[in-house]
Amino acid sequence: MQRLMTGYAVNFNFRHKRVGHLFQNRYKSIVVEEEPYLLELVRYIHLNPLRARLVAGMEGLDSYPWSGHAVLLGKRKQEGQDVEEILGRFGDQAGRARRRYRLFVEEGIEQGRRPELQGGGLIRSLGGWEEARKVRRKEDWVMSDARILGGGDFVSRVLKETAVGEVKKPIGILDLMKQVSEIKGIESDSLRGGRKNPEITRVRALVVYIAVEKMGIRGMELAKELVLGQSAISRLVKRGRDIYSQSGDLQERLNLSINHEVKYVP
Repeated sequence: MQRLMTGYAVNFNFRHKRVGHLFQNRYKSIVVEEEPYLLELVRYIHLNPLRARLVAGMEGLDSYPWSGHAVLLGKRKQEGQDVEEILGRFGDQAGRARRRYRLFVEEGIEQGRRPELQGGGLIRSLGGWEEARKVRRKEDWVMSDARILGGGDFVSRVLKETAVGEVKKPIGILDLMKQVSEIKGIESDSLRGGRKNPEITRVRALVVYIAVEKMGIRGMELAKELVLGQSAISRLVKRGRDIYSQSGDLQERLNLSINHEVKYVP
């Protein structure tokens, strides 16, 4: 994927006489626990054009050319797409399976954005923000990995079977502050308080965003540790989101540390 995207970007820039990045983030691929996530994820992904208002209603989605949804309905052909794997879960007869599949997708429109299918590994696997906060308050141990969508037991089994990495010691706010500060070349203590230095403010925003969005740490705890007000934390989350999306090198280096989120540590 890296070679494909790099080659395409180089060719695109040459043809259009431009320079710089073409894609915002790196390609991501995750391992999915078939039950209960596979069909939910298929539905969620295929509804993306509708949520983005690229099509109007199910009729527009049914014929949308840049999605596997039309292929499942038999309206288009796409070499390499495994249609039977999905339709087989809706019935043995193709026509009936397609009707049931389409109804299943349509029923997902009212669900809107699904927190359990978004975000960092731990928040996603637990089913959203509220469940993540409950686990944190109880200080339970939960195995999670941003590359895997499934329950804690499934994540643990995949990691062991594939030997993709060892379970790392859980990190907390202080560890996160230290790691991001070291990468950015500043003192972690400088993140506390409201110092107006531009670089410190950017790093502070990164720490707050990662802590809130990726680790599920409550704003109240961050405000206390960083000696900031709650309103400041909210503003930093928004700013840090943009900075983080443009910091591919930072994401690569931090993934080694927060990819295996096991337990929240105060």
